[in-house]
Parts: sequence; structure tokens; C-alpha cells
Amino acid sequence: YAHGVDREKRGIAWVFIQRHDKSRRDLDEMVKFIPFCMERTIALSEAQGTEQICIVFDLAGFGVKSMDYELVKKLLGILGTFYPERLGKVLMWNGPALFNLFWTVIRPWIDPV
Repeated sequence: YAHGVDREKRGIAWVFIQRHDKSRRDLDEMVKFIPFCMERTIALSEAQGTEQICIVFDLAGFGVKSMDYELVKKLLGILGTFYPERLGKVLMWNGPALFNLFWTVIRPWIDPV
């Protein structure tokens, strides 16, 4: 959800991984929800005179049920296609050791630009 701004006045989108269960999510609904969250966060940034946003992934409780490769691919596609240059910073917080395996798989999918 969108809440607050960082030190550079970028709107912050908070993502709590512990609340995600890939077996219970509807991918089509998530594909609609991602732009909704992005637009709310962009509105926070624009209210501060900034164009970029910050996304904070709280990885506390990350586990096998949270490893949603299909959703991550959709998220990266949406960000790259519809929100290029909007992402100012991504923070991964409270990452358990299991997250390293997940990161190893998804890191090559990320456009470094």
C-alpha cells in the first residue's frame, strides 16, 4: 500500500511479503492491483514535486508460499512497460536466508537501467 515519503520526497509503496500466498492469489486481480498501488504511490510523489517512487519489500515471514515467480515476472513487466524511470529506489528489508535462493532466480529478469 502507498504510505508516506522517503528523504528524497518519493512516495513509498509498502509490500508485506508475509501476507502473500501464491496458492490463494488471483493473478488477474494482482495484475490490476499493481497499477492501482503504483498510481497511488506516484500521486504521493507528485504531491511532493517528485516523479519517482520508492518500493519497500518487507520480507519478514518470507517462505515457500511467498515465492511467486509468475507474479514477479508480471510485476517487472508492468514496471518496465508502463512505469519506466518511475522507480527511484527499491529496498529489501528483513530478508531471511531463503530469500537468497529466490533472488538468484529473479535477479537476471531485472533490467539494470
